[in-house]
Amino acid sequence: MKVLFLSLLRIGDLLMHIRLLEGYRQQNPKAEIHILVYDLIPYEFCKLFPWIEFHYFYRYTMQKQINSFEQPLLYPLLHGKKIITQLNEMNFDKVIDLTYQKFSAKILSLLSSPYKVGVYNWDQFESHNNDLNLKFITQMLDPHNDIHYLDLLKKLLKVNIDIHSASINNHDLVLFQIQTSDSKKNLDLIKWKKTLELLKEKFPTKKFKILLGKDDFKKMTFYFAKSDMLVANFHESKRLLEESNLLVTLDTSIKHLAVYSRTPTLEISVGSSHPKKTSGYQEGNFILSSNSECRPCSHHSACQFERNLCQDMITEKSIYDFVSFWLEKKQLCNQFTFKTLVSEKNLKFQKGDLWIKKKSKEICI
Repeated sequence: MKVLFLSLLRIGDLLMHIRLLEGYRQQNPKAEIHILVYDLIPYEFCKLFPWIEFHYFYRYTMQKQINSFEQPLLYPLLHGKKIITQLNEMNFDKVIDLTYQKFSAKILSLLSSPYKVGVYNWDQFESHNNDLNLKFITQMLDPHNDIHYLDLLKKLLKVNIDIHSASINNHDLVLFQIQTSDSKKNLDLIKWKKTLELLKEKFPTKKFKILLGKDDFKKMTFYFAKSDMLVANFHESKRLLEESNLLVTLDTSIKHLAVYSRTPTLEISVGSSHPKKTSGYQEGNFILSSNSECRPCSHHSACQFERNLCQDMITEKSIYDFVSFWLEKKQLCNQFTFKTLVSEKNLKFQKGDLWIKKKSKEICI
């Protein structure tokens, strides 16, 4: 049986989707797993999962071609048509859309298969099961719904996913991922600089390193010494995560990659990042979240204030205290907002004593 999944989103979403593919593969060991992704996904990423055959829809390349005087006007259309034709020639037994957007619905409607799962048409709302899909979409888009995205998706598709526990270890390396592509999800770099300085002073035998891509390296040299930074691709990042005692991260793809190495994670959730719904799908992770009334805000609009005030509510002391307590193996009940745990085969959230007040910069412990 040949099954094609559509995951036409970013790397973090893809990493969550692959957890679902693992569950599907376990339930269907003879299935040949394929996945369609955008050209945002680097080729070296695909090598992490050799049991999946990756196919590319070159949407962003084609968008550039449309705006280029050097390309014939119809070339992107013909290119897209060729990709669809090649996929249809593979005769997939099932096509399952994990994206649930208008563009993926159009792709799903163009693909030939005796069994298709997802929404085919958003305007008239045609899908394989309207009641189930409407319930899933409503819960997925509701910012006040705390059910994890993967728990919603696995219920819709009737796929079981084994939720792993973070692996506690005595490694000396603590990794920090301190930049995202969305400024609303970031903390000021000077705040990270102060945090690392305090930690290095208290734990001189430990290694505190900033994990980043090569495109961010030059910018970071204005704030950090080169010796504080590790430039790594996805293969190298996974190896570094396996050698780490803890990952401290914003809402980035690395927090989802850490699930595959079972690295304990402290996620800093601000801006449009949902503290629960898209957290790392692993038991034993921790979340430090600001409880602003406007959170989580929209991914597609700028902050209504001059700067995202929710990030100002997360201090370097709160991050420093958590990492210090973690390394000293002290009780952590006062150092986090949520902790992930497994209950009834789903990911649940235990509330900690640390919660950022709505209209104050003070930390309530």
